[in-house]
Amino acid sequence: MGLYSYCVRELMNKKIVMLVFDISSQKTGFACFVNAKYDNGKTIDLSKIKDKDIRLKHMQMEIIRVCKKYNPKIIVVENPIYKSNIKSYGLLKEILGTIEGYCIANNIYCHKYYPSEWRKQLKEFGPIPKKRDELKAWSIESVKKKYLFMPDDDNHSDAILIGDAYINEMLDIEQRV
Repeated sequence: MGLYSYCVRELMNKKIVMLVFDISSQKTGFACFVNAKYDNGKTIDLSKIKDKDIRLKHMQMEIIRVCKKYNPKIIVVENPIYKSNIKSYGLLKEILGTIEGYCIANNIYCHKYYPSEWRKQLKEFGPIPKKRDELKAWSIESVKKKYLFMPDDDNHSDAILIGDAYINEMLDIEQRV
């Protein structure tokens, strides 16, 4: 049995917790899935902390606190892409490193998705916009339609959709095997 098949079986057959993060140095969305079903989540909002170094350490600690609270077997995280600000990219990579280190230290499977990769898995929500503001609105509306509640913001809704994308991908692979 391959790794993907194992992950799908684990997600569907046992009480398996999967945490999903849409990371940011100011507002990180997370979603908790239990047995491949969305359970809860929210946005960790540290935007009021102006010092970026202090905010980064607090964000890293909050993410670790969430991981300890939910004790996941799988963590899925959006992999940051370099756009134009090397400092912001560096902060996101530090946060990603915190998550990856936690996964290694606790024997947790970690899957990283670039934004274009996870969005491709969400055909059920129709065409995906290209502009940033339209993507934010699309993310929130998609979660409202599927889950019938209003997410905290686009960070929270992106985390939910990243989790949906991972589950969709695993189910597609399972059907092909």
